[in-house]
Amino acid sequence: MLSSVYVQVAVTSDNERLRRQLGYLRKKTVLSDGDISGMDEIIHRIAQIYEQCRLSRFEKTVLPVLARTGKISQQLLAEFRSCKNNISETYFLLTCFPWKWSIGRDILTDRVDLYIRQIEDLIDRKETRLFEQAKEVLSDENWFEMAETFMEEDNGFPEFEEYRFGYHDSFLPKENGEYVRNGFSVSYR
Repeated sequence: MLSSVYVQVAVTSDNERLRRQLGYLRKKTVLSDGDISGMDEIIHRIAQIYEQCRLSRFEKTVLPVLARTGKISQQLLAEFRSCKNNISETYFLLTCFPWKWSIGRDILTDRVDLYIRQIEDLIDRKETRLFEQAKEVLSDENWFEMAETFMEEDNGFPEFEEYRFGYHDSFLPKENGEYVRNGFSVSYR
């Protein structure tokens, strides 16, 4: 039971971080108002958000466990896949064609807004529909497996503390791949 709570809190925390970035992107796009110099930052932020979605804990851990059980609704998985494909198409349109305000500020702003809404829809589907089914179909062992993976991920990258979920501690890397904390040596699997 504690494992399922840990997984849900970790995914929700990731989603909230993503929502904040989407809010920043929305604000940055509105504030650019014809200023082409801000386009590089907007494109960089779009790519960063896309990678964060693609490599999220939910994508890497929860979704594969759900699919492996074979008990999750295939229709729901197809909807989720379609939502991700739509995001990929919009991402491609936003990042692969040169940004020029001459094609129309409204068109570009609308594309960015569409991208943001698609990701928000994806987050909502994860938090509501997929997690609701997950609660019904996953065993305690499945939740424990996911929680263990999350904890290894949280503890395995001390150099990225700002992105970590849970307890934060300072570690110093040693040459042999171990980390030192307060005079104690801590080795990770």
